[in-house]
Amino acid sequence: MRRWLLAVIAFWWLVLVELPLFFQRFPQPVRPLDFAYYYVGAQVGLQFGWQHIYNVGLQHDVFYQSHGSIDFFSWQTFFVSPPYDAWLVVPLAWLPLAGAYWVFTIVSVAALLVTWVLAAPARGVGKLAHLLVGGGLYPVLSAIQAGQVTTLLASSVGAAWWLVKRDRQALAGLVLVLTLLKPQVGAAVPLALLLTGRWRVFATFLIGAELLFAVSVLSLGRAGLGDFRVDLAIENAHLGNQTWTLAAIVGPGVQATAVEWVAGALCLLSAWLNRGAAPSRAIVAGVLASILGTGYHHASDYIPLLPAAWIYLSDGAPRWTWWLFGFGVLACYLASHFGAVPLLAFMLAWLGVLMWEALRPASIPALAPGRVAAAAR
Repeated sequence: MRRWLLAVIAFWWLVLVELPLFFQRFPQPVRPLDFAYYYVGAQVGLQFGWQHIYNVGLQHDVFYQSHGSIDFFSWQTFFVSPPYDAWLVVPLAWLPLAGAYWVFTIVSVAALLVTWVLAAPARGVGKLAHLLVGGGLYPVLSAIQAGQVTTLLASSVGAAWWLVKRDRQALAGLVLVLTLLKPQVGAAVPLALLLTGRWRVFATFLIGAELLFAVSVLSLGRAGLGDFRVDLAIENAHLGNQTWTLAAIVGPGVQATAVEWVAGALCLLSAWLNRGAAPSRAIVAGVLASILGTGYHHASDYIPLLPAAWIYLSDGAPRWTWWLFGFGVLACYLASHFGAVPLLAFMLAWLGVLMWEALRPASIPALAPGRVAAAAR
């Protein structure tokens, strides 16, 4: 009965309140901020050569072609994502921006639905409730509306957990290469798994990462790399990129960098301390390390917390942690009005729970003794 009640409440909130308010502009002309820049990067590469994708002048021309009268510089940013974000959009470049966005969004949402099927706990109505609650969270809606690659990145986290559970570590490492679409959001996950002894995950991830890096450098050349450095310097000077990081609590500057490094290190330490536990603990620690340990985020970058919560609960969470995820859901709703602080507090609390589990072995949902060694192979 309680599951049915939860599902009804979740449906009411998502379908009748959250979605209509968040997407009230649709189906008016789409202005997906982040996807527009992937699209511009792809168009510049196809029309002028991939060594020019970080040329702001060419980006301006292509942006104006796809947006008409909208001022390129009024958005105060430009394409500074890794080159493979633009490569990802190449198959859609023949479509107008709005059409390309909708195809990309459909694929991204489908990937997230597959992750829900694979990773979300419970069955039937209980599982549906996880989807309805998760679908209405502010970072999820923000990522979908902006056309962010973080939706695909989040899906790769859940898929990697499913593969590791079945001892398909090499394939899990290849799937985690998708975290490089936005490294500061999930690239610490393979490292966290390495700290638990799952070296094959990290090895295949590293091979994929090196290949991507090599192709990127070759495609950009000296001129492209120079443009990239200039663009990054301009982008990093915008303090608005730090408002969704720990700088929101301690203030920007050296102190923020120091706190971020300490937080990231503690997250990775929690992965190592939980090395005998279920693989979700390492993956969650990697997600937390990626987000807490870096200084460039927006609301949509928090979407990997959703599959992280699903896999954490699926691997068996202590009953008393219901308060943690209740707080997490509340933090996501509050974040749409109050910014990053509620979400940062939730992640720090989750880190504390991981540490507590590591220091109290009896509470860890560990693998069967005979499978610990097998899972680390």
